[in-house]
Amino acid sequence: MANALRDKIAGGGLVTLMAAHNPLSARLAEEAGFDGIWASGFELSAAYGLPDASLLSFTQHLDMTRAIIEQVTVPLVADLDTGYGNAINVGHVVGAYARAGSAAVVIEDKTFPKDTSLLPGARQELVRVAEFQGKIEAACEAGAGHDLLVIARTEALIADLGAPPMPRLAPTSSSFIRSRGRRTRSSPLPSAGPARFRSSSCRPPIPT
Repeated sequence: MANALRDKIAGGGLVTLMAAHNPLSARLAEEAGFDGIWASGFELSAAYGLPDASLLSFTQHLDMTRAIIEQVTVPLVADLDTGYGNAINVGHVVGAYARAGSAAVVIEDKTFPKDTSLLPGARQELVRVAEFQGKIEAACEAGAGHDLLVIARTEALIADLGAPPMPRLAPTSSSFIRSRGRRTRSSPLPSAGPARFRSSSCRPPIPT
């Protein structure tokens, strides 16, 4: 599945992913013609009646993700929030999702536990860039044997820190860099800048 997602993205066209929180919603998304499934941390938390604040356990999240993968034929991207801790935690967690059949994982640069990006006035604290680089490197190493794509997600805009520090993330071996912000008609997200990274810019339009 990872190769299928990689090939779609490499083709240069638009790749559409739909958020899902269980096998039924994922199958509906597949039948609707989406290219893949986004196993949204926000939606999975909501399905358990919990806020998007790192309350869902790793096992709960993985079990539901595995159940979704078993019921669809399109690639799945697992939204892992902050990766459940430091680089050591990330390596353990990402390895499990790779073995479960995920095509890609997303790791964001917030502190653990996190507050959802959608909550006005919430705590939006980011880890040091060097720490985030270490977490992304750990994710890439854990998924290397499974051709897993790794998406590095920065919340710099959400945290009102200005343009995301994408050039500072460039030394990592992430497959993509996702810039997350509050998009409006008058203030679009800034460009990722010159394409001098090994990474590409990834901006899913769905709230996660």
